[in-house]
Amino acid sequence: MGEKRNLIRFSSSHWKASGTFELLGFEFRWGRGPRGKAVVKRRTERKQYRAPLASFLDWCRRHCRRPTAVLFAKLNAKLRGYYQY
Repeated sequence: MGEKRNLIRFSSSHWKASGTFELLGFEFRWGRGPRGKAVVKRRTERKQYRAPLASFLDWCRRHCRRPTAVLFAKLNAKLRGYYQY
């Protein structure tokens, strides 16, 4: 059987050369924290982010003529779900 594991160097001592890796829908990378130290940063993987964004924009185009109160209630629910994810 072929191995699916791939070991990469991802340490704070080599954080500029470490690059990034993707796991479970997130991209992990090194960045600077508030005090200037190296910290691991996480963001949604690009493939996982683009499809829902496209469907969200399509939804906005289809429903932009709804009454403002109804539209903003739906938008808030959608954004709350994204932020909680």
